[in-house]
Amino acid sequence: MGEAEAPPSPAVMSRSVFYDGCPGCAMERKLESSKGIPYKEFIFVGITTIASSLPISSLFPFLYFMIEDLHVAKKEQDIGLYAGFLGASYMVGRCFASLFWGVVADRIGRKPIIKFSILSVVIFNTLFGLSVRYWMAIATRFLLGALNGMLAPIKAYSIEVCRPEHQALGLSIVSTGWGIGLVVGPAIGGYFAQPAKQYPNIFSEKSIFGRFPYFLPCLCISLIALVVLISCIWLPETLHKHKNVEGGIEMIDNSRSTLEEDSHKQKNLYKNWPLISSIIAYCVFTLHDTAYSEIFSLWAVSDKKYGGLSFSSKEVGQVLAVAGAGLLVYQLFIYRSVHRFLGSVNSSRVASALSIPILAAYPFMTHLSGFRLGIALYLATILKGVLSITIITGTSLLQNNAVSQSQRGAANGISTTAMSFFKAIAPAGAGALFSWTQKRQNAAFFPGDQMIFFILNLIELVGLVLTFKPFLAIPNAMAQGGKKKLATLVGCNYAGTPNELKGCINDVVAMRDILVARFGFAPGDVAVLTDDRGSPVLPTGANIKRALADMVARAAAGDVLFFHYSGHGTLVPPVKGHHGGCDEAIVPCDFNLITDVDFRRLVDLVPHGASFTMVSDSCHSGGLIDLEKEQIGPSVLSGGAPAAAGADSTPAATRGATARFIPYSAVIDHLSGVSGIDAAHHVAEHLLALFGTDASAMFHHHDHDGKQPARPDDGILLSGCQTDETSADVPEDDEAAAAGGKACGAFSNAIQTVLASHPEPVSNRELATMARKVLSDQEFEQHPCLYCSDANAEAPFLWQEKEEKTAAVTAAAEPAMSAL
Repeated sequence: MGEAEAPPSPAVMSRSVFYDGCPGCAMERKLESSKGIPYKEFIFVGITTIASSLPISSLFPFLYFMIEDLHVAKKEQDIGLYAGFLGASYMVGRCFASLFWGVVADRIGRKPIIKFSILSVVIFNTLFGLSVRYWMAIATRFLLGALNGMLAPIKAYSIEVCRPEHQALGLSIVSTGWGIGLVVGPAIGGYFAQPAKQYPNIFSEKSIFGRFPYFLPCLCISLIALVVLISCIWLPETLHKHKNVEGGIEMIDNSRSTLEEDSHKQKNLYKNWPLISSIIAYCVFTLHDTAYSEIFSLWAVSDKKYGGLSFSSKEVGQVLAVAGAGLLVYQLFIYRSVHRFLGSVNSSRVASALSIPILAAYPFMTHLSGFRLGIALYLATILKGVLSITIITGTSLLQNNAVSQSQRGAANGISTTAMSFFKAIAPAGAGALFSWTQKRQNAAFFPGDQMIFFILNLIELVGLVLTFKPFLAIPNAMAQGGKKKLATLVGCNYAGTPNELKGCINDVVAMRDILVARFGFAPGDVAVLTDDRGSPVLPTGANIKRALADMVARAAAGDVLFFHYSGHGTLVPPVKGHHGGCDEAIVPCDFNLITDVDFRRLVDLVPHGASFTMVSDSCHSGGLIDLEKEQIGPSVLSGGAPAAAGADSTPAATRGATARFIPYSAVIDHLSGVSGIDAAHHVAEHLLALFGTDASAMFHHHDHDGKQPARPDDGILLSGCQTDETSADVPEDDEAAAAGGKACGAFSNAIQTVLASHPEPVSNRELATMARKVLSDQEFEQHPCLYCSDANAEAPFLWQEKEEKTAAVTAAAEPAMSAL
């Protein structure tokens, strides 16, 4: 091949593309340089979430008394009805406005919406405490809910300020902060409402707190929100705001891969059943929890003759404060272990099942008094709070794992809107039911308060049923104890250079769809790096190795890791003084070669019990994981000889296809033009001069000759050809092109064809063998190979289980089936 175009300058090649003045790029740059937990950002997430959630349920302990003082209810039994409407007004406002605030946050940024939401708490929560008319209380609560649009943005923000391995922790902090706010808020309301009556030695009836008996708790919460609002000055923005350098078009983007973003923009979230099913379950549990919060407070303060406990608002606040303290201890020290052991789905199921007998015990507490009542009530409320937060956090994680990061903002907006609707009807419905049950104290079937807790248990039971198949579609194999499926897909077309290919990006797009539809990978756990125009994260050598290292760092025993590479390959002759044959290598877009030694070292870092499967559709790809056992394909060490390094002739491609091969001499010519080093020198000198520590490990260490893996590993390589062969890049006008007349890699398309025609699990050996047959039938002169342990040769490709076969598999397989 002729002389190739020089790659970009090393300053750009070795990292992601960042734009000056873009807050999103600044955040990603920070995350790339720091692998630890972002404690400062998580503290911001926690305190802003707490400040936003404090006013939501702070009125419940004094709601009964507030309705009395507003003189709107004609009968005592009607207080619950009016209390329900007032409690619902906040959620009605949020239901109408949540989607709007989510869209605005995607346009102007997360930080402005968070600040505005906290400001609305300061203003309208204060005005609510000064309400002297029922309509004023309703109006201020409605506006507070409509203008406090923080929940969806803060969920998106919590995963944008951290690396992928900490995103679950970020979402857990949001749930924890929200839960703390929902219990601390009522505690503040209970302790500080009616201060002139509770603390007559401090507050007089003629003071502002005597004339406005519910102003003090609202003022306390508003002051907390004001402090948080001031701290938001140091809150970093995460949304991308920059201009496309090539097209000059303003872009506000939140994805690390333009290709991934563009693909998911076209997908209808309402047709994403794993998302919708988890939102529905989430909403049912939310309906239950909101109704329970209001009913508990009304039940506790109502008179004993109506089946209540005759508690004061202070006593209710004390009970809720203790429950909040228990919840905090649980979230900080226990929940992680529970989630690690049970996973999101099973923990939600167990928690909802245990909630039923606890709720059933509440009506019988009216027969207790003194110490026995205190022990029973405190224990029940602590357990109920712990179980509720377990359910809500689990279903929230399900939602965020059902979509890619680029869709999480919209998905959380849909979830918040739906949740707000259920939270709006819950207080009104609970208040109406409470008033109704208080009028039937002498009924034969579940008299009085027994009926209200029976109805709560029915709702909890419905939620429990919704966590099982066939209703709930579980993303990312969460049903298997939270085991992860992680993938990195790389496609290099080298557009505009003499080395240009046509089908590499198409290969990874098709593979991503198969991973999601057939193998249960969550879209957010599939990282895609391409050299497509405008891609913010280029597939440079450093970026590819960083993505693979991040994937391995997130892995644990039982996880499934997958790497698909589609692009050029080459052979590297031995470094002077280094014994052995040529080393196989892939060619990233900046020509910073990644060799078989790098992949060997990467596989050695994979946690024991996890698997690493690599599919390489590139020339000379046989043996790309150094020292891995050959299962299919002639062994180089047993007599097969690779093509001589430095040969300038390109092996002939069949059917008019282009070989995915860059001769060693062409690689040297490319790098020499950038490094300024004479082309006669070994490639190692060029790469070390250009990339330093980011260059391949084989150029830094020469001690891997003759070494064997330290232990039997779970590295699996399916190569597009043998070490001495080339892989074909099929043009769109070839009859062997992918479905729809798309350019593709011959090997990548063969794998997709085999998988489409075999919905059941296929072993790695069967997949390599059948791919060989497909390529032979299409008259391609390349022979896919398999390198792995004996056990993994017979293991299912990507450890697919039989039950993973769904209708989605068939739908996703149809395009590839047409190529048969």
